[in-house]
Amino acid sequence: MLFRSLFPGYVTEKSLEAWLGAAIPVYWGSDDYGVLNKKAIVNCRDYSTLREAADHVAGLRSNFETMTEIIREPILRADREPPDLIGFLRKGIEESPKFKELFC
Repeated sequence: MLFRSLFPGYVTEKSLEAWLGAAIPVYWGSDDYGVLNKKAIVNCRDYSTLREAADHVAGLRSNFETMTEIIREPILRADREPPDLIGFLRKGIEESPKFKELFC
């Protein structure tokens, strides 16, 4: 999953979808909150160039053991408390001008 731009704090659901399909998520994005397990994904931002990331992914095809280890990793870090998504959404809604216009 490659996006044209990065948005602080945004982590796409596509990594989770790939992981749920027993695939290795290849990701180019931020994880500002550190919720993703780096052992379960290939983040292209961890490489100097996209070519280097692509070479790493291509090399996984010939290393079944490493591929299996990555696939068996949990997608979310076990040592991190998940973010408060309800609080995040509530704050976003309550601070929106439309919400204030309608309910305040």
